[in-house]
Amino acid sequence: MDRFLEYIILHEKEGVKYDKDCVLLLTDIPLWETTLGIIKDEDLYIESEKYGKENEQHITLLYGLLTGKYNDDDVEKILSDYTKINFSIKGIGIFENPDKPYDVVKFDIVSDDCGKVNEALKQLPYENDFPDYHPHMTLAYVKKGLGNKYKKDFSNVYDDYSTKVKLSKSTGEKVVFDLMDNMIQQEITTSAMIAAPPGDYSFYQKEKDKPK
Repeated sequence: MDRFLEYIILHEKEGVKYDKDCVLLLTDIPLWETTLGIIKDEDLYIESEKYGKENEQHITLLYGLLTGKYNDDDVEKILSDYTKINFSIKGIGIFENPDKPYDVVKFDIVSDDCGKVNEALKQLPYENDFPDYHPHMTLAYVKKGLGNKYKKDFSNVYDDYSTKVKLSKSTGEKVVFDLMDNMIQQEITTSAMIAAPPGDYSFYQKEKDKPK
C-alpha cells in the first residue's frame, strides 16, 4: 500500500481520534448503498465495533491542518473559488498491506478539482510527510486476502460532483461549507454588474446632493 494512502486511511477509521484537522468532500452517490450491499457481511473485518463498512461518503481533500494555526475563514476563502467539486469514479480497487489484518475496498477516484483544492489547502499551516495526493473513497474493510474479489473496472466512468465540504477538527468540532453559497454570491454579483455596468456615476451623486 502507498505510504500516504495508508497514512490517510489510518485517520479515516471510525473511532480513531484525529491529532490534526481534516477537510473532506462529502458526497451523495445514489449507488452507494447498492455497492456496500455487494460486500458480504462475513467478509468484513471488524475490531472492537470499528472498521466494517464506511457509513459516511467522503473524499479526503487534505489531512494534517494544524489545529489553532488557521481560521475557518481561511478554508472558506480557498473554497470560494468553487461552486462545485467534480470527480469521477472509474472502478473499485483495494489497498493491501502485509502488516495489516485487512484489505481496504475503495472507489478509485479521478478529479482535477480535488487535486487543485488539495494544493490550495496546503497553503495553510499543515504537517504531512507525504506530498503525493491520491483521492479515493473508502467503502469497507474486509478480511485480509478477500479484497481482490471486489475489484472491478467500470465500463463507463461514473461522473458526479459535490457542493458540501466538511472541516473536521481534532477538537471534535465540525464545520460544513456549502459551495452553493458561492454560486448564489456569483449570481448576485453578475446581476449587479449587468444592472449597473462599470462607469463614472459621480454626476448622479452630484444631482442627488443638490439642494432642493
